[in-house]
Amino acid sequence: MAARRFVVTGWAAACLLSAGLLAAGCDGTSTADAAAADRDAQTFASSTASAGSTSGTGSDAEQIREASGTRFDCPSPQRNPRIPTNATCVNVAISDLDGDGRPDRLLVFERTPPGGGRALLARAILATGQESEVALDSQLDAGDSLHPTILQTIDLNGEPGDEALVAVGYGASTADAEILTVLGSRLTAVQDGAGARFPLLIGASAAGGDGYRCVARTGTTKPSLLVNHVEVDGAAGTWTVTRLLYGWQGPHLAELQQSTSSQTGQPTEAQLDALSYGALTCAKPYPATS
Repeated sequence: MAARRFVVTGWAAACLLSAGLLAAGCDGTSTADAAAADRDAQTFASSTASAGSTSGTGSDAEQIREASGTRFDCPSPQRNPRIPTNATCVNVAISDLDGDGRPDRLLVFERTPPGGGRALLARAILATGQESEVALDSQLDAGDSLHPTILQTIDLNGEPGDEALVAVGYGASTADAEILTVLGSRLTAVQDGAGARFPLLIGASAAGGDGYRCVARTGTTKPSLLVNHVEVDGAAGTWTVTRLLYGWQGPHLAELQQSTSSQTGQPTEAQLDALSYGALTCAKPYPATS
């Protein structure tokens, strides 16, 4: 399933990702996307109207636009029944997370725990009314001006419903992201075979980067995830690709194969594009692993 458009927030960070992570402008939307985002904000607001509104702060629609617009300065959100009262920097994505054909909501926000620091959390609000929340593995320092961002919603595991990529840290031209999925109506962070959070390095730099692609594998109809890790050694005049193949085992991505190859010279743009360098693609028909 191809990536779906959604409400993008805090996109100034993603403008660092020059390798074509998403086809969007640096303000977070194209003109068409901006209109779609506004419609989504109105839909989200109307879904919360039955829970009441906060007097003196404007309509629910205005409150949601404040929280889920394309601003990156991340003002404190105005009160809304669906936004935790102690939350800051709310990102909102609207996508079918559980595969029932109805739009669900994903909120990503920050809290400042007692004693300081930064706690990043994600909350799924399903169309069924069920809600669940997971803590994210923050890579942001206390004084960092960047914030968590929902980068993409996309079907990665071939099961009904979309997964979400959430940036929890940033490098010079990359974003450290986590994968979130809904399993049994509950939001879950995807783990590796050892039970740790499965990390993604989205974007690319001059020294190297990763490319991610869903691929077909014999014996299963589910896509596997191929990670192409590129390292360029300018001094030696070589570049190396480490290929890691992962398969889905429930909410886990377990490593199946690993291989490494090296070439002389510098990689061309076409060679990097062939490796999905700096981006993630997952659309049928899935290409073969070779």
